Amino acid sequence: ADASGNLNMEKLYNLAVKKNLPKRKLISMHSFLSSMSAMAAIMVLLPTFAPCIDEFGLPQIFNYNAEVSVQMLWQCQLCAVLQLISSVLGMFRLPKNSPSVRNIGFMMTATAVVQTNFVI
Repeated sequence: ADASGNLNMEKLYNLAVKKNLPKRKLISMHSFLSSMSAMAAIMVLLPTFAPCIDEFGLPQIFNYNAEVSVQMLWQCQLCAVLQLISSVLGMFRLPKNSPSVRNIGFMMTATAVVQTNFVI
């Protein structure tokens, strides 16, 4: 605002332009791998998406009885590896002063993802 109390539109415009400049920091490796693993998981689940009522009269969202191709198995393995790396990198991104409940939750999730990937 100037001396008379009016807002200066030019100053507001310059502030808005300055505030909306692209970030200097690129996306982190953890964020990139997490996004890629989420997209890979969606792509793996998409062919099995078949909402219906099964032979027992229960609602079914995914049909896992369909034939699975070799390409789909490779895609599942890629998704598992991306989730494995992303969960381990996520542990290093936690702030030092984060509460123990948050640390334990992330550790349990990362441990489950890592163990599941070694089983697969």
